[in-house]
Amino acid sequence: MTPATVEKIFAFTMLMEGGSKYTTYDVPTKYGVTLSTLRAFRDNPKLAASDVENLTEDEARKIYMSRYLLPFMSLPDGLALICADHGYNCSPDRSARLLQTVLHVDIDGKIGNETLGAARLCDQSMTIERLAWLQKNYYNSLDKPQYIHGWLNRCNARSEAALELVC
Repeated sequence: MTPATVEKIFAFTMLMEGGSKYTTYDVPTKYGVTLSTLRAFRDNPKLAASDVENLTEDEARKIYMSRYLLPFMSLPDGLALICADHGYNCSPDRSARLLQTVLHVDIDGKIGNETLGAARLCDQSMTIERLAWLQKNYYNSLDKPQYIHGWLNRCNARSEAALELVC
């Protein structure tokens, strides 16, 4: 994956997350980083909402790269985008499991050799479309009517952006 592709994937997720906007609608969040994620990343359970509010884009990038993009970086670019962004929104494990479901490989939530091999051999566009469908079904299964419209819009934008990266 080229540095330009890494930047494109990161920029897409930041756009979907609202960038540097600090919110407390549900939980304290900035750059899509929640207080629990920041506590885990810094290994400090005593952090407060003000630590999220003061989060820099540089640290948000480090969190994104290490926890959300890194597990998917060996995938073809379009699959990396759709999985990393969904992982940022739902968890890398859940995102990997949905990909493994589409690829018909063992489902363990880890991107290992079997998953990578299947991902490299599959029809990328078809896999992205199927994965987007599973992601939408997952969102629809949650009882969160206040979020569903935004989640489905993000899912549509995510699959379109992923398809643009298919060579």
